[in-house]
Amino acid sequence: MDQITWHDTYALGFEPLDDDHRGLFDILNKIIVALQSDDWETCRQLAKNFVLALRRHYPREEQFLNKIGYSKVEQHAVHHRQMLARAEKFVAQFDKAPDRDLLERSLQDIISSLLDDVRGGDLNFRTDLLEKGLDKALAERSLQSIWL
Repeated sequence: MDQITWHDTYALGFEPLDDDHRGLFDILNKIIVALQSDDWETCRQLAKNFVLALRRHYPREEQFLNKIGYSKVEQHAVHHRQMLARAEKFVAQFDKAPDRDLLERSLQDIISSLLDDVRGGDLNFRTDLLEKGLDKALAERSLQSIWL
């Protein structure tokens, strides 16, 4: 299983969001390394950390989207809930004897979902902001108030 690469094209131009996304990529890459080494305990702990990172990131992102008037917040939130459920299911798989093939398939599903979120959903709201002519400085201040 190949590690995932952060590309500058994924950046939204809002550093707190971009930093969170890069952090999620980093955790997933560490999970990939642990999984390839059959280091189940490290993999399990990293998977728990990933869930915690999602639980921290998603509400903040959704609050930001609401604050700036993004029209598809609820649709985006549904995707977030589905992604979180996948990640929690992945963690639960470590409660049984680890099955590497099953874990790799589950992890690939999580990676695909995150890439869909970052490349699709999140970039859509950036496009929406630009089309509305939202002042980037105003959006940046809104974001900072949420991330503090």
